[in-house]
Amino acid sequence: MPLSGTMKAFVLVCLGFDLVNSALVFGLGGCPTVQTKSDFVAATYLGKWYEYMRFNNWFEAGLKCTYAQYTDEGNGIIGVKNGGINRITGREQIANGQATVPDGTKPGELKVSFSNFDFTSGANYLILDTNYVDYTLIFSCTNVPLLPFTIQTAWILTRDRGTAPSNLASLESTLENYGIPSDRLKLINQSGCTN
Repeated sequence: MPLSGTMKAFVLVCLGFDLVNSALVFGLGGCPTVQTKSDFVAATYLGKWYEYMRFNNWFEAGLKCTYAQYTDEGNGIIGVKNGGINRITGREQIANGQATVPDGTKPGELKVSFSNFDFTSGANYLILDTNYVDYTLIFSCTNVPLLPFTIQTAWILTRDRGTAPSNLASLESTLENYGIPSDRLKLINQSGCTN
């Protein structure tokens, strides 16, 4: 039986939502309230971190060998360099930005921006836990305007490429305790990296 125009549109919307939903992590309602690292020290956090696991997101789609490099740029600004190898072209893709701490009483809540035209306010890079030498757990959440949805992103980074943190189960439990689905974390391919 042929589908009506309305039914075809409905099917396409459902398929589109399913494709997006399989890639991105959505939450219902507002962003969860999380506790960030209250004694976070940016100077100790600087250096190179490798992605061990992350939620799928649109800005890292198709990348492997992903990393983040943090540097002190002075005046309370942290330089951010995110890089990864495009799995199709084999070329490195780099995004440069900066991070600041909007509220000095919450040093584990940073605002990271990759554009001079980013006029959003507030923190979008929430450091839930780190020991500075082996692991860090980061969360970000954005409310979708006019809709009861959030788009959530989480990362587990390590100092050694492709090495699981010894407390991986504890980090996943931290996410779950905040209602963040740790089963959506995807292992990042860190093999054969040239960057």
